[in-house]
Amino acid sequence: MKIICCLVCAFLLSSCVYYGVEYEFDSANKSTTPACDTGSKKQKQKCRADLKKLNEAIQIQKSLL
Repeated sequence: MKIICCLVCAFLLSSCVYYGVEYEFDSANKSTTPACDTGSKKQKQKCRADLKKLNEAIQIQKSLL
């Protein structure tokens, strides 16, 4: 009886850990908001322009390597 109880407890504990970690990863992916999604139209345009400049700078750095 003790062995069965220990096995059941170990199974339940491992399931709780697995689903808890899976939930954390799932909620981390869902909680992020897209860049340049908030603010006025002018702020969004500035944000997009800044991101475009940043992307171009990254591409230049990659091409130099």
